[in-house]
Amino acid sequence: MTDLNGNNPMMKNNSLRYLAEGLMERGIASVRFDKRGIGKSKMTDLKESELRFEDFVEDVNRIIQHYREEGYEHIYILGHSEGSLIGMLSAAESKVDGFVSLAGAGKAIDVILQEQLQSNLPSSLLKNLVWY
Repeated sequence: MTDLNGNNPMMKNNSLRYLAEGLMERGIASVRFDKRGIGKSKMTDLKESELRFEDFVEDVNRIIQHYREEGYEHIYILGHSEGSLIGMLSAAESKVDGFVSLAGAGKAIDVILQEQLQSNLPSSLLKNLVWY
């Protein structure tokens, strides 16, 4: 899982941190955060079985609402990877000024999941799966 700086267990590159710093140098405020349950947003009482994708979208909606209440007039969402889909859904619900997809999915999610499962599951489990 990628953290708020753009790092994951296999790679440290700080790409998202550098992006935020570059925006700051140009007078543009930004907010980065770890997805619920990841990095600094780890929760000891989080039950993944009860977590829904919509919860992540609602988290972003709440952040947007907070900054609107703080007086920020222009709000843009930039979503990375899975956060791109989360950001896109939040942008549609929150009516922000713009949305940027950074390394978002280029295929339908069902195709992506099928590809990931086929490359990561043992063949003994794959033979029992039914693809629609």
